[in-house]
Amino acid sequence: MARTGDSGVRGASEGGGRPVWRRESGLRARLRSLLGGLGSDPDFLVLGTQRGGTTSLFGWLDAHPGVRMARPKEVHYFDVQHARGRGWYRSHFPRARRGELLGEATPYYLVHPRVPARVRDELPEARLVVCLRDPVARAHSQFRHERALGFEPEAEFARALDLEPGRLAGEEERLARDGAHESYAHNHHGYVLRGRYVEQLERWYAHFPREQLHVLFSEELFEEPGRTLGALADFLGLDGVGEVPLARANAAPGDPLAPELRRRLEREFEEPDAALEALLGRPLPWRRA
Repeated sequence: MARTGDSGVRGASEGGGRPVWRRESGLRARLRSLLGGLGSDPDFLVLGTQRGGTTSLFGWLDAHPGVRMARPKEVHYFDVQHARGRGWYRSHFPRARRGELLGEATPYYLVHPRVPARVRDELPEARLVVCLRDPVARAHSQFRHERALGFEPEAEFARALDLEPGRLAGEEERLARDGAHESYAHNHHGYVLRGRYVEQLERWYAHFPREQLHVLFSEELFEEPGRTLGALADFLGLDGVGEVPLARANAAPGDPLAPELRRRLEREFEEPDAALEALLGRPLPWRRA
């Protein structure tokens, strides 16, 4: 995301589609903060992962009669907009009606190191949803996405992977240490970083009991939507799946991943994936023979 001053918001949806970061004047931001008392806190958050099916999941939840989702899709309060305050955040949600759940989906929440503690401090009872995808396919999809939005200047995916360690050097530590720090590279160029799911989940588990997080896989979401969404509905306390359709969003075809790059990334994720299987106690769909 391109940097802006306090009066602006930047970039585009991490999940894809139309931009959701709007230029917001200082007056508009202050008005949002004042109106925050008319809004409500969310009951659940969709934490990510980027390019992992969160836009499709958002669409399904938004269409469910028992759910109302924040506008825009990615509020980014707990990561880069936290300084705007709780009133500003609450203004993105309608006042809850009896029997409804309010939700929000920002894929950067999963990987940003300061977000788990912030959510614990402000929404300790919130239910948390994580949608994971084959990290190899996810990384390549992110690269194409960043290129399309103009956030990635490198034309070759291999070159971007080579540059990633230098681009991200020290950024996780600085983000964890400095609540005001924003990292363009961490947000846009973490192709391998974002696929190391076990590290991200362990950070969330350090702040929340495991039963408060529901982890699903995008492969199963699209292959077995009834079963996968039924389990999600049970976790959230929704009244079933009903007739709400699941649409595949932001699935535009792109150039296939070169075999040598696929092998390179498969080696990169071999140990993190094995650790993730052990952490979750279930097989990963992308590792099945």
